[in-house]
Amino acid sequence: MEKGPEIWFNGRFYEGDPPVGGLFYHGLHYGTAAWEGIRRIGNNLLKLSNHVARLNFGSDSLGIGWPFKEDDFSQVILETARRNPECDYLRPVVGWGPGRDIYRSVGVLPKESVPFFAVLPQKFGSYLGEEAEALGVDVFVSSYKSVPPSSLPNERKLAGGYLNRFLAKMEAHRGGYREALMLCDLPDGREVVSEGTGENIFMEQEDGVLFTPTKDAGILPGITRETIIKELAPDLGIKIEERDFTLNELKKAKGAFFTGTAVGVGPIRSVNYRFLGSVNEAIFWKGPKTETIRKVKNTYEDACAGKIPKYEHWLTAIPSEEVEELEQLAQVLN
Repeated sequence: MEKGPEIWFNGRFYEGDPPVGGLFYHGLHYGTAAWEGIRRIGNNLLKLSNHVARLNFGSDSLGIGWPFKEDDFSQVILETARRNPECDYLRPVVGWGPGRDIYRSVGVLPKESVPFFAVLPQKFGSYLGEEAEALGVDVFVSSYKSVPPSSLPNERKLAGGYLNRFLAKMEAHRGGYREALMLCDLPDGREVVSEGTGENIFMEQEDGVLFTPTKDAGILPGITRETIIKELAPDLGIKIEERDFTLNELKKAKGAFFTGTAVGVGPIRSVNYRFLGSVNEAIFWKGPKTETIRKVKNTYEDACAGKIPKYEHWLTAIPSEEVEELEQLAQVLN
């Protein structure tokens, strides 16, 4: 029988699913959990400290304080990665669990619930599929829209915020598409492009300028998005503007791409089967269709692979030996 992954849960490691009463978890009923997705590339984790900081930020919005430091949780994630060398994706999760009396604990406000902390290793592989990565992804414009920031704290990665994304993704798959594109209604009445179900989006105009939606468009401002805006684009001499744009503008764009921890930099080939840019390029050219997008994608991937010294701070090495400080953390949580 194949050995299951080693999962860290509330201070201890378990092979396979830990023994928990999950059906009474508040997070299961109300989406009251925060989570992150962290890529493993070779023997490194990508942007570990950024993900842990955002996880803490999301936990705080749920009223869950951490009884340990962010660096302590980073060590847990690194140890989980060390114990699961076959897994290329780590998902730390913090949320509200069951109440001390589970039969009285399920209500909108988690009055008697206790928080849980976990790190789940996964074999993720290609997020949108190898064909989409090679040729560009065909996206479907969903009838489900992003929630504006006045209704949901989108800058936090919360489980409950993914319901409409799930519905959009399911709608796209039923239509034969790999991914959905979501729109958002702004307070001024304009309908603008928001993001994919798990990715931010960038659009390239004819003059080579990149545009990406603002936070007003209901986006989750991703770590990869921020990396491109603040580091890669300036270093490559590429101009980027945070500006909301319409679906019609996107369809007329020279090119576009998704960004995210799972997808990396993923070129978009078509929107509702309308090819972006040159039709001949869209059909016959493998990978990014423009010089600007090729430059962003190739540089990002080289940086993630540790080939560019300037960006080595993105990577945190997975230790070769067991992290000894974890026993103290187990005592804090139990």
